[in-house]
Amino acid sequence: MPLTVKIQNVITTANLHQYIDITKFRRYTWGTYDLEYYGGRCGYIKDDKIRGRVTVFLSGKTISIGAKSIHESIVQLQYAVEILAREKFIRRIKVQAKVQNMVATANLASKIDLARMAMTLTKFTLEPEQFPAAIYRSPYGPTCLIFASGKVIIAGAKSKKQIIDTESLLQNLLKQFFINNNVKD
Repeated sequence: MPLTVKIQNVITTANLHQYIDITKFRRYTWGTYDLEYYGGRCGYIKDDKIRGRVTVFLSGKTISIGAKSIHESIVQLQYAVEILAREKFIRRIKVQAKVQNMVATANLASKIDLARMAMTLTKFTLEPEQFPAAIYRSPYGPTCLIFASGKVIIAGAKSKKQIIDTESLLQNLLKQFFINNNVKD
């Protein structure tokens, strides 16, 4: 049975290569700037067209968070750059976005015997006194948190392919440790 994987957050960065006076962001409905928060090193762009928000640093570096796809994350960055250019904070530039992290959740639709799994498979770390999930570092890049309920968090991916490859590998590795196939959300 294939995993039901859902992308929860895509974090994408871009460098605008120009200084931005973020202290003026609070003058706009889309902007936030707080000297107390992060020592005044960044401001935020958020309005009803952005699902997450775009963090903007004085140096011109930007981070888009909260998007549910790579495309949406890049569009958020482009939209933020458009706002900054329109309001004359920066000169117009083409955004060269880079995916830094993708976080997805999955449901194996079965409970997992984590103790037996951790004793059998050497690439899985389980310390139940410290954390309620097994940790697995996929050869494809992401790190996975696998809970006894069958829920999985896949983090650290740089592409959708890494998520898909990791989910397929997990499905094959873990099926021998399924307790039942009737888990409900």
